[in-house]
Amino acid sequence: FNRKNGHVLSPDFRFSYSNQGFLDEEKAVPFRLTRNIEEFIGAQLMKGIFKPALSSAASAICANGQNLQPALQLLTRDDIVSWYLSKSAQRDGTQRSTQDLERHLSDRVKKNVYLVQNRLRECAPRVSSDITSKTPMDDSVEKLILMATKPDNLVSMPLSFCPWL
Repeated sequence: FNRKNGHVLSPDFRFSYSNQGFLDEEKAVPFRLTRNIEEFIGAQLMKGIFKPALSSAASAICANGQNLQPALQLLTRDDIVSWYLSKSAQRDGTQRSTQDLERHLSDRVKKNVYLVQNRLRECAPRVSSDITSKTPMDDSVEKLILMATKPDNLVSMPLSFCPWL
């Protein structure tokens, strides 16, 4: 929040896009889980129920993915149109130009929806068909949490990731 006027600073609540308009997959941190958020959650919950809760939520969302897809399409479409207009000189607000722009960006919207759904699938527990496997079902979530909390990864993020801003 901006202390002078109370406006919400939006970089924390928006997707991050590459130059081509696709979700930025090259970040070292998969989601924001800084030290202050870890401290807020608490050590017992971080080591206890946080990982299974994250896995369960992702699993429930993936199980009902067909119901979520229209909402994801709307969210990504609105966000990418806003992103595109902020990066280009085309600011004509007519309905015709907006429809043309939406058609032009439709492949990006589809790919971004696919990427969001893929990220959710990464968090969902996987049952291995190999009976001898000793890998836990939620191993992928553990790796994502480790990536999100690793200090070397956190220092590579923009300043807006820092807790004191």
